[in-house]
Amino acid sequence: MENIGLMLMGSITSLAQLFIIGICLYYLIKKPSIEGWFLLLPSLVMLLMRLCNMIVVPILFQKQFITPDYWSVVGPLMSLIGFFAEIIFGIGLLMLVNKVIKKGVV
Repeated sequence: MENIGLMLMGSITSLAQLFIIGICLYYLIKKPSIEGWFLLLPSLVMLLMRLCNMIVVPILFQKQFITPDYWSVVGPLMSLIGFFAEIIFGIGLLMLVNKVIKKGVV
């Protein structure tokens, strides 16, 4: 029962990530710009990493394809990639906010 609860919580956060990706795609289609790419690509990376951690990694542990020692190296590397993806997303968001403020829309 605990596993089901954890999977549901992970699914809810994945739905939020899909919603963000949808908004980024919509913005990129309406106004192709570097800000759109800086928002979309990190969102895709984060979604893929989340799905990998939710689905692929537990299966690989069950089948004993990866060991905890191996994951102690790969896990932090994935976290580092996620960190840089979040930084790039933040830069894109700041660029978008700056663009909107300069236009005087707000």
